[in-house]
Amino acid sequence: MLATASLAQQDASATSRLHEWFDREIAQAQRIPDLSGWSLVYVQRVYPTLNQQEANALRSQIANKPDHPRLDELETYDDFARTKQPAIMHFSFYSGGEGRWRSCLSHTDAYWDTVMSPDGAWQLSAQSLEIFPADDPASSPATKRRSILIPQISRFLYGGLGIAATSNLTFTGFELLPGDKWRAIGRLADNAISPYAHVFEGTWDSARNRGFVERATVYHQGYPGPAVEHERYAGWEYSQDMERWLAHRIERFNSANRLVRTFEIESVRKNPAPLEQIIQVPRMDGRDVVRGELRVLQIADHRTKSYIKKNEDGSLTYGFITASRAAAASWWKWIGWATLAVIGVITLFVARRKLGR
Repeated sequence: MLATASLAQQDASATSRLHEWFDREIAQAQRIPDLSGWSLVYVQRVYPTLNQQEANALRSQIANKPDHPRLDELETYDDFARTKQPAIMHFSFYSGGEGRWRSCLSHTDAYWDTVMSPDGAWQLSAQSLEIFPADDPASSPATKRRSILIPQISRFLYGGLGIAATSNLTFTGFELLPGDKWRAIGRLADNAISPYAHVFEGTWDSARNRGFVERATVYHQGYPGPAVEHERYAGWEYSQDMERWLAHRIERFNSANRLVRTFEIESVRKNPAPLEQIIQVPRMDGRDVVRGELRVLQIADHRTKSYIKKNEDGSLTYGFITASRAAAASWWKWIGWATLAVIGVITLFVARRKLGR
């Protein structure tokens, strides 16, 4: 009896410590992290979601429909069939916490940077710069980018737990399993009857008094049930530079258990300059500490509602942004939401909003 009571107390203590760790991770994963002068450099590889039979069927279905929403899936399949290589995107992330960060994306010969700084939010491509006022963050696409960044960066830092914030999850099921395993079941906080569930599983390291996420699974028709997709987290190592644990490789699988995406840390690097310089709004022909010499052809500054355009002869045209011009010159028009979808920036957050309710 005494031995049984002692084991029960030990289990209760371990469960309590596990729950405390999980709650801390969830709280931290809801914010843009401060990387303390270091940058996270990682690569994303996107694989086709279709097999050959599915691709042929989709090809027939969307023939002569150039704006079909599933065209990207078919193009990804065709590119992979031709090159035998996944689409590859390179990222670097610099951050001093909320309101002071820069996310850089490079794909083939193009790049797109999104920045939040005290001087305003701004977005940069090889030819365009768009700046938004600091006192109106809701107007900035950087605000949209933040909702994507949190779950994306949290994959490496917190095993994907950032999705709890962007998807508004509450965890109703939490248990310690045999063999130092654990499971946490998240459901929509604003929809108690939704069958959507996001289940996290991992191991508990009592010596380090912390857990490690190993798998996250999304269910749209209730748990347990058929999984919509799942991610696996591996390569957990402690970074002496960042003074935090990092999962170095994440794999995403679809409902057919087919690998469709990987995220992998390439390196942890010392920032090339003080963060204030990294997030400073650049000039049209200035030098950026991340991208080097700039050759921007157009600047839209929503702080002053003005724009500058460089003409082919090198002369400059100045003007004011009207509602129609702002819509035409928008950053998202320049690079396109379709492009972002193809290169894999849209995350579980978007999938949940589209399919989870």
